[in-house]
Amino acid sequence: MHKVAIIGLGHVGATVAYTLFTHGTAGELLLFDHKADKIESEYRDLHDAIARDHFTVQVKKANWENEDDWAKLKDFDIIVSAFGDIGATARTGSRQAELEENTVGVREISAKIKKSGFNGILLNITNPCDVIVDLYAKYTGLPKKHILGTGTYLDTSRMKRFVGEKLNIDPHNVHGYVIAEHGSNQFTAWSTVYAAGKMVNDMFSKSEQDKLSAEPNHSSKVVSHGKGYTNWAIASTAWRLIENIFNDTHAVVPVSNYDPDNDLYLSWPVVLGKDGILKRCDLELSEDEKQKYEKAVKTVKDRINKTDQFK
Repeated sequence: MHKVAIIGLGHVGATVAYTLFTHGTAGELLLFDHKADKIESEYRDLHDAIARDHFTVQVKKANWENEDDWAKLKDFDIIVSAFGDIGATARTGSRQAELEENTVGVREISAKIKKSGFNGILLNITNPCDVIVDLYAKYTGLPKKHILGTGTYLDTSRMKRFVGEKLNIDPHNVHGYVIAEHGSNQFTAWSTVYAAGKMVNDMFSKSEQDKLSAEPNHSSKVVSHGKGYTNWAIASTAWRLIENIFNDTHAVVPVSNYDPDNDLYLSWPVVLGKDGILKRCDLELSEDEKQKYEKAVKTVKDRINKTDQFK
C-alpha cells in the first residue's frame, strides 16, 4: 500500500489530498497542518466522501505538536510539502513573497523529517519552489535523487496549452519544455519544442515566441488574482508526478532537481521513476537559452544566500 503524507492543507495541499483520494493513487494519506481546525475539517470532509469514492483510502490526521505523529513519516513513501502563504504570492504577483516565512518553516519541518528516519521521496510545491527544495536537501540530508520540486512541470503544461491553442491542436501533441526557475526567470526552451512533426521555431516568429513564452507566468497571475490562489493545475501536476513515481514510468519531466554543474536546484528534464530522479536529460540549448539559464542560476543562488539571514 502506497503512503503519502501532505504537509500543509491550504488550497493546494487540500486539493492534492482530494486528487490522490479520488484517483486511488495512495492507500493511506496522512495530513499535517499547523491549524487543528483545518486538519479536522479536511479530515472529516474526505471521510464523508468515502462511501461515494471508487477507492478505499485510509485518511489519517496528524497533530503538528505530537512528535509521535511526525515519527510515522518513517514508514511513508512520499512527503508532499505544500505549506506556505499562497495569498502573499497572489497579492504581490511574486513567488518570492513567501521566502522569509517559508525558509523558517522548512527548517522546522526538515528537522522533524530527519528525526523520523524518513527514507522516501520528498516532493516540494512550497514557493519559491527552487529555493525551498534546495533548503530541504540541505536540512534533511536526503539523497539528492529523492528530493524534487514541481518546478516548471506546471509551466510546461501551460506552455503546451497555449501553443496547442495557437496551432489548433491537442496540447498533448505539443512536446518540449519550460525550464530554469519556477518564477520570473523561467523560459520556454524553444529549441526543444515541436508539434505535428515540426519544430515550433519554424512555425512562429521571434515576437510570437516571446509572447507565448510569457503566457505561463501571465496565466498563473490571472488565476491568482481572480481566486486569490491557484490549486487545480498545481494539484494535478503533483498527482501526475506521484503517479509516475509509484508506477515507475520513467517519464521525462521538467522538475526542480539538483544541477551538479551549478550546485543548486532548478528545473530541467529528468527521467523519473520509483527511485526518484533516475537521470538528467541532455538538452542542446541555443546560446540565448544558455544565457537565460545562467541568469536563473545567478538569481536563485542569490536568493539561497539570502536565506541565511532569516531566523
